[in-house]
Amino acid sequence: MARKLSVYDPAEDLTSVEAIAVFLTEALRTEDAGYIAHALGVVARAKGMAEIASHTGLSRVQLYRSFSSAGNPRLKTILAVMSALGVELSARPPARRSQKAQRQIRTSGLKRSQRTSICLRMSNSSGITTRLQIVMARKSLR
Repeated sequence: MARKLSVYDPAEDLTSVEAIAVFLTEALRTEDAGYIAHALGVVARAKGMAEIASHTGLSRVQLYRSFSSAGNPRLKTILAVMSALGVELSARPPARRSQKAQRQIRTSGLKRSQRTSICLRMSNSSGITTRLQIVMARKSLR
């Protein structure tokens, strides 16, 4: 019997500021401007586009257009949306990767711009934390 697949919307799982911060951090690590804009749009949908529009002073239509796959939001728009979301943009030196990690990245067969990574941290009732990292190929948003 064939299983029916449904479309996954990551906006449904972005219910806390911590989840939003992790999601945006992973998007920023891709260094792909189109994907970062898309991720901001997903987070804005998760919070409610009307609420974000009222906090930023921008229209819903303008936000949807800016954060669509064909959109190109201005830095002013990005900063206003991030402020409305309760997250901030910060800069730090890049983390040094071990030689083993660098080999894994090189041998993964995907360019950095062709993959995305999701890191999940799960804790059970006894306080044991498990870290799961998933690396996936993704479609180009252009």
